Amino acid sequence: MSATNGTTHYNLSQYVGTDKPSYLTDYNGDMNKIDTAINTAKTTADTASTAATNAQTTAETAQTTATTAVTNAATAQTSANNALTNIGTLSNLTTVNKDNLVNAVNENVSNIGNLNNLETTNKTSLVTAINEVKNAEKYFKLYNNASNERNASITLSDNYTNYDEIIVEVNMFESRQNIIVISDEITPGISYLSNFSSSAANRRFAINFSDNNKVNIDFDDSNAGYIKAVYGCYKKN
Repeated sequence: MSATNGTTHYNLSQYVGTDKPSYLTDYNGDMNKIDTAINTAKTTADTASTAATNAQTTAETAQTTATTAVTNAATAQTSANNALTNIGTLSNLTTVNKDNLVNAVNENVSNIGNLNNLETTNKTSLVTAINEVKNAEKYFKLYNNASNERNASITLSDNYTNYDEIIVEVNMFESRQNIIVISDEITPGISYLSNFSSSAANRRFAINFSDNNKVNIDFDDSNAGYIKAVYGCYKKN
């Protein structure tokens, strides 16, 4: 006969003296139970390991997110502090209201005017409009020889001393040459020289400022070229 008794948890065969063991039933059945139990334990362990790994990854991601948040908060605080420094102290306002920036600005709205009346391309942001004007005023054309006339003396439309730099554009043998001088260093009557080499010959010209708004050019060959344009750069306040 098969085993009379069985183990508590998996009912594996336990024999008494009168039992007759059977390998085909008792032993094979016990092996199947043991194999199933071991596989179930392994699957459970693998699942737990995967869950633990995922939990660790989630925790590390949360730590990274928290660290990034702290960094962003510190950056925001620095930006806010810089903004407060740039804004200045409210008590130094000359407006009646010195406690609220918006109210202080509102006191001067009528003086600011209507953004739609700006002549700039941008009419929605005062800062952008101001920058647009600022960027547009780096170069001023003080003379333009649109017809490419031969000239030896020209008159500027503005006093060259009003600009940090003066650029004189000269055409020589159909090639364009630029000479740049610093307006603070310009001395009337002093020549600024430039050399030009071509396949035909070497040429030289001299530029001088006879007074505050006249520019003269002298070529060693009278047919060598002419003044094409003059620009004033970075107008002084």
